[in-house]
Amino acid sequence: MHLVEHLPYEVAIALIDESLRVLRPGGSLILETPNPENLMVGAHWFYLDPTHRNPIPPASLAWLVKQRGFQEARIERLTYGREMDVPTPLEGDDATSNVVNFLLKQVSFPADYAIVGRKAAI
Repeated sequence: MHLVEHLPYEVAIALIDESLRVLRPGGSLILETPNPENLMVGAHWFYLDPTHRNPIPPASLAWLVKQRGFQEARIERLTYGREMDVPTPLEGDDATSNVVNFLLKQVSFPADYAIVGRKAAI
């Protein structure tokens, strides 16, 4: 379930802090959200939902989870639930093919990701 992209920053911090407080040692927090690394998501799909606030890059959310006290914050890039028609890459090693293929990779990133934060097992 996507949630964190709907929350003000301060509320997201409170959610992470409260999760850390109530989890048992070794417990996990999983935050799933649209992946702005995918250009179609970051530039279009994200904004189709008017309740979305800001796209959150995976590295930023992982950093926040660790910064708030989780021992580990692993990024899991996911592809579930979204159909994407991505053209076939061009053959060849010329400048045009290289640019087009680079851009195709940007829309081929997984549409969603999850941060798996693990509380220390102490």
